[in-house]
Amino acid sequence: LYWRGPANKSLWYVVEAEDAPFGEHVLQFSTAGAGGIVRSYPAKAEPGVTYELKLMAKDIAGNSALIGIYMFDEKGERLNDYCVFTPTDGSGKWKLYTVIALAPENVATIEAWIWYSTRNEATVQVDGLQMKVSDIKAKPNYVPDPYTAPSIEELLENNMRFKAQLLKED
Repeated sequence: LYWRGPANKSLWYVVEAEDAPFGEHVLQFSTAGAGGIVRSYPAKAEPGVTYELKLMAKDIAGNSALIGIYMFDEKGERLNDYCVFTPTDGSGKWKLYTVIALAPENVATIEAWIWYSTRNEATVQVDGLQMKVSDIKAKPNYVPDPYTAPSIEELLENNMRFKAQLLKED
C-alpha cells in the first residue's frame, strides 16, 4: 500500500524503532490537537469480496488511533454503512490488529485508514501492514430499513384491537 497523509507532512514519517516487530523502521503518525488521518491510495474493490487489513500498532502517547477499511462508490462517496474500524488499545505495547470488511454491491474502491477522531495530541507507530482479499467469509453488514412512525389512526386502531382482546379474555 502507498500512503498519503495530511497537508502537513511532518505529522507522519518513517522512524527507527528498536522494538519494531519487522525490521528496524516503522510508520509513525502524530496529531497535534486537530485530529488527523493517514490513508492508503484507493485500491480497486470487487462487490461481495471480503477484505482483510492486518497490522501491528503501538500507541506512543495520547488517545487511541482508529484503524479501518473504508469503502467508496464510483463517485468517490464514502459508503459509511460498510466501513469497518477498530481502535488501538492505548497500552503502549505492540499488538496485532485485524479488520475484516465485506464489500457491498456498489463498491468501487477501498482504502486503509489510520486516524484520530479527537482533538488531543497523540502518536501511534505502525508496522507490517497488509491488506488483502480474505478467505474468511463475512456476513453482510446489517443496514436497517428507515423507520416510519405509525400514524395516529394506526396507533388508535391498534389500541382498540388490544382493548377488544382484553375484553374477550375476561
